[in-house]
Amino acid sequence: MRSAIGQHWPEYLMEAALLGCFIVSASFFATLLEHPGSPLHSAIPETFLRRVLMGLAMGSTLVCLIFSPWGKQSGAHMNPSTTLTFWRLGKVAGADTCFYTSRAHT
Repeated sequence: MRSAIGQHWPEYLMEAALLGCFIVSASFFATLLEHPGSPLHSAIPETFLRRVLMGLAMGSTLVCLIFSPWGKQSGAHMNPSTTLTFWRLGKVAGADTCFYTSRAHT
């Protein structure tokens, strides 16, 4: 466990920062599209269309974060299920799996 922290602490911090960017983006787009005082909310009265735009915005955000330099270096394990899948495939060590997934629950 200690060697995993010593070797991979920059990746753990990158993952936390990427997840933070994703959450900030989600908050921004949700406010922009769904807050009643937002001009975009008034301009797009159709709920379904706003939801489609939200999905596209968040999907685009995720793709940008995954292909960013930090996402490439850290592996972009922003979802614990991704990390657990890589662990099961033998591509991530057990100690790294613990740190990547525990960060998601804080």
